[in-house]
Amino acid sequence: MHLKNLSMKSPSRRAFCVDLLRWGLLSTSGLSVWVDAMAAQAREKNNYQSIDWRDLMPPNWHPGLQLKAEMADKINELKKEDLNTILQERLKDIYQRAPVNAALHQKRIQLSGYTVPLDDAQRGLKEFLLVPTFGACIHTPPPPQNQIVYVISSTPLEDVGLMDALTVRGQLSVKTFDNSMGRAAYTLGLESFQPYQGS
Repeated sequence: MHLKNLSMKSPSRRAFCVDLLRWGLLSTSGLSVWVDAMAAQAREKNNYQSIDWRDLMPPNWHPGLQLKAEMADKINELKKEDLNTILQERLKDIYQRAPVNAALHQKRIQLSGYTVPLDDAQRGLKEFLLVPTFGACIHTPPPPQNQIVYVISSTPLEDVGLMDALTVRGQLSVKTFDNSMGRAAYTLGLESFQPYQGS
């Protein structure tokens, strides 16, 4: 499937076509083609399960409680100056072992987030990480692995850069991807995308 940038909202397109009809610049057959295209776009969206970032985490996973349990017997033994460093190291380890939602494996999903390019965006983006919060993976530590999605596209994406907000659609796999920017527990084969337009 070729990538489609669905950045223009349907109401804007509809108003534009109505104006063209009024001015005699669009035939009724042309309008029919536009209606068919809009219907196809709606069917495509319905083919994807819309999820949010909480769906990527098992409901009983609480990294803060896990860190507290693992460090309970050691906190009193540590020097104050060492405590923060060790807590960060332990939290990073917990994040890298974060469990996944196996029920989403091989599902065709729709998810919105921020982009972290992994290749030269000026030449067209083909690989990037999708993260739930602005600035994630740029700061330390990166998010848990179940909150990072590695997105790979067969067609270069133009005009997409660092921390752009996108809605992506494609087939999600539970497949780990390691990078210096962070570890992703999921991989998504990109089928279509659009700039995030809010809920």
